[in-house]
Amino acid sequence: MKPIELTLKGLNNFSDTQVIDFVTLTKQGLFGIFGPTGSGKSTILDGITLALYGEIARKSDNFINVNCNIAAVKFIFSIVDDNSNIITYMVEREFTKTSNGNKSSARLSKHHNDHCIVLAEKVKEVNSKCEQLIGLNFEDFSRTVVLPQGQFSEFFKLTGRPKRDMLERLFNLEKYGNVLTDRVKDKLTSTQSKYDFLTGELSTYDSELLSSLESKNTELLELKSQQSKLKTDLEDVTKTYESCKSIWDNQEKLSSWLKKKDSLDKQNKEIEDEQLKLDKAKVAEKIYPLITNVEEILKKLNTTLDQRQSLEKDMLEVEAMQKISEKAYELALKQKDTDQQDLILKKANLQHIQEIVSQLNITLKDISRLEKEQALLSDNKKLECDKLSSILSDLEKLEETIKNKQLKLKELSCDLNFKDTVFKGCDLSGQYTRLETELNKKTLSLNNLSKMITDLTTKQNSLIDLGTKTKTALNEATKQKNDWDAQLKDLEIKHLADKLRSNLLDGQPCPVCGSTEYNAIIIENVSLDNINILQSQIQNVNLSVKKLELELQYVTENYKVTSARIKDNQSIWTNLEKENQELANNLNLLRNELLKISTQINVNIQDFTTKRHEIELNERSAFALNQDIAQNQQVYLSIKSKQTQIDAVINDYNNKLIASQTSIKSKMEQVESFKSKIQNETGSENIPNVDAIINDLDKQIQKIRLNFETAQKNKKDIDDKIMAISQSRASILNTLHLLSTDYESALNKQNEQLSLHQCDVQMVKNSYLDDSNKLTLEQKIYNYTEEKNKVLGVIESLNEHLVEKKVSSQEWKQIQLIKHSMESHLAKMNEKEILLTNEIKLMSDKKQKFEKLSADFIEAEKQLLNLKALAHLFKGKRFVEFIATNKLKYIVQTASKRLLEITNEEFGMDMNNDNEFIIKDYKNGGVTRCLSSLSGGETFLASLSLALSLSSYMQLKGSTPLELFFLDEGFGTLDNRLLDTVMNSLDNLHGDKLKIGIISHVEAIKHRVPIKLLMLSSNDSDNSRIEMT
Repeated sequence: MKPIELTLKGLNNFSDTQVIDFVTLTKQGLFGIFGPTGSGKSTILDGITLALYGEIARKSDNFINVNCNIAAVKFIFSIVDDNSNIITYMVEREFTKTSNGNKSSARLSKHHNDHCIVLAEKVKEVNSKCEQLIGLNFEDFSRTVVLPQGQFSEFFKLTGRPKRDMLERLFNLEKYGNVLTDRVKDKLTSTQSKYDFLTGELSTYDSELLSSLESKNTELLELKSQQSKLKTDLEDVTKTYESCKSIWDNQEKLSSWLKKKDSLDKQNKEIEDEQLKLDKAKVAEKIYPLITNVEEILKKLNTTLDQRQSLEKDMLEVEAMQKISEKAYELALKQKDTDQQDLILKKANLQHIQEIVSQLNITLKDISRLEKEQALLSDNKKLECDKLSSILSDLEKLEETIKNKQLKLKELSCDLNFKDTVFKGCDLSGQYTRLETELNKKTLSLNNLSKMITDLTTKQNSLIDLGTKTKTALNEATKQKNDWDAQLKDLEIKHLADKLRSNLLDGQPCPVCGSTEYNAIIIENVSLDNINILQSQIQNVNLSVKKLELELQYVTENYKVTSARIKDNQSIWTNLEKENQELANNLNLLRNELLKISTQINVNIQDFTTKRHEIELNERSAFALNQDIAQNQQVYLSIKSKQTQIDAVINDYNNKLIASQTSIKSKMEQVESFKSKIQNETGSENIPNVDAIINDLDKQIQKIRLNFETAQKNKKDIDDKIMAISQSRASILNTLHLLSTDYESALNKQNEQLSLHQCDVQMVKNSYLDDSNKLTLEQKIYNYTEEKNKVLGVIESLNEHLVEKKVSSQEWKQIQLIKHSMESHLAKMNEKEILLTNEIKLMSDKKQKFEKLSADFIEAEKQLLNLKALAHLFKGKRFVEFIATNKLKYIVQTASKRLLEITNEEFGMDMNNDNEFIIKDYKNGGVTRCLSSLSGGETFLASLSLALSLSSYMQLKGSTPLELFFLDEGFGTLDNRLLDTVMNSLDNLHGDKLKIGIISHVEAIKHRVPIKLLMLSSNDSDNSRIEMT
């Protein structure tokens, strides 16, 4: 899990929105969170756990800022999936103050390839999903991300029960401790209760249950035998009953069907009348359409005659209207040809006068406009003249300013050779200072390197002595081992011989040599205890040999490393000595050259920098003056350009004024000409209202045109009507001819059919039936015929079945009584069977329950014994201690590797037989040291290694690696040397997949961390802000 961004608002000290960019913060691997006590450093961790799990490590709900009602957190992080795809997740939570506590809401979403998918929007679902994504619960995450090193320093010194309790908490083994013990106790209690209950239940069962069950089964078998005999007799009676019942039913049916036949015979006359009516209707059906056709043609013929009479009347009226419309059309045409032409000529003359008046008005407007423009030009000319006077004054002042600045610039200039010499002297002085500093550093390095070579030589000599002692001890131990091996072999042979001898009988051949005479041989009696003691001594010697071999190997390798380091340091010392000599020579050359330059320009060596600063200051001032002069010259040129422009504008205004006066004079002459033309046209000096006269003429012309168009339209409409009436009359006459022909033909066909069937029109109409009535009549006749045939058939069939088969009423009743009696007796026997079956079932259930209780009792007894054994096993948390010890051994192995890396293979970590921590001091030959002998810095490094290993172990439980952790430790207790050691170790630890965050208020650490997150308190004590540097 890699953090990307954390946003906080209204949380603890942060009332305003604060955004932490973890990408920038962790880009160099090591970062720090600094601030005074109570500034909100731990709130960063609270924000992460609140976003992921909805709670903080302090288990408090009072985390909303006192000045806010809402706290909000947003955490963006990424996870690499199984396909190496980087998936980004964003979890958001909001907490609101209420009277009953805090109300929270949450949402988790996934962002991949510009797509956003909401994974959960409920608090519990978000908690579960986050735990699933990271693979750690809240407690494991807190132990993994936040490493409170002080706890592990304390853990080093714990023993006994406090150590077991802390191991139980660290490894989350509570479920194997008190929790598991309580579960075993609860299970033991419940099992004991179950055992007691089963004992009581078994005591309630009667021992005579099995014998009673057998007697009931015998009684049930006898009852079933009686039932079988009665069922056989009942089947015979039932057959007789069914035969008589069939005959009796047929007799009853025959009586019923004879009654139906009498009823149908009574309807025979009515059906014959209905059949006659149906036959007449079928004849009428053939003639009725012909009668209907004649009547329809006659009806159309009368309608057409009425239409012809109406058209003749309409024709007379339209012809009268035609004469009137022709007279009106001739009058309108005459008026259009004469009066309209006169009015149009008058209108044309008036339009000419109107154009002249319009031109006159335009000319008068132009004169007024030109007079206004002339006045405006005069005013503008005056303004431009005033501007010109002001510009000439500004030009004089600017020329004076430029002249003064040029004089000052001349005073600031200096000799170029003097400047170059001063700058050269200043550069040489700087080089001299740097070389002198570098020489001092290299001299200090030479002294440190000489001391290091001396220390390494001393260590090399001590390693030689230690190697010699170790070889001597190894040779002695090897020799001792060989002697004891020979003794052990001899003892084992003697013991085997003694064992063989004790098993041999007199006269029995020896299995080794085959001899039968061995009583005279005296064999020393060898005890098995002596062999075991010797084997134990040899085993201890073997351990000592292996230990001495490892120590000798360590000494040899350490000697090689020390020799190589001495050789490398001597080579470095030679190079540094040579570089020092070269630096000293360069310093002498620089000092001589500086004295020469100082004498040349009469400047002390110490004053070079001051003189250079003075020259640079003058040059900056001269550069500023040059810029001012250039700007003033630009302004001067701009003003001169404006003067030229204003002169051109004034000349333009003069030309425009002359042209305007000439135009006004020309327009006045045009006005006089237009007035003369109007007087000639109208004969009056006054200008008439031409528009009103033209409008009146237009109305008269429009009226004449409308009268003509109306008369023309009326004439055309009447002509069209006469044409339409003529066409309609011709069409009606043709229709009358066709209808007369059709009528005669239809009438002849009708009369032929009436004569053929010997009837008249009225008889056909009376006999005609529509389809519905005819269908009803046919269905009624058909139903009657079918019903009568069915009744006759059934009567005939019943008579056939009843030939020589009769049952009297008395016989039928007697058979019914016998059958009912036997069925009643059988029903009682069935009831008795059911009762017996239920009793047997109850007794069988009791038997099964007794057998199940017996099996449960045996199982409960067995489980009770196992639980008592488990309770004894978990007593005193021995099981928890066993699990914790195994986990701790694995963690100590990884912690030892980390400690070797941090301390450059000077220290390692291990556990003794009492499961206590010990330190391997490899710089002193791998000697074992107890924790109390460690310094504060050494204890810190050891506890840091143990904490990192625990963090790695916790992460193994997760589904994704955590790429950062926070180190919260009291760095203020460390001196500068130990602090350098710790910081160098942390620098070696971080990498691309591990980002380390330090939480502290120590200033010395702040300067060692490349990227810092500062907690700054504002004037308001309840509000802080975050700043990244």
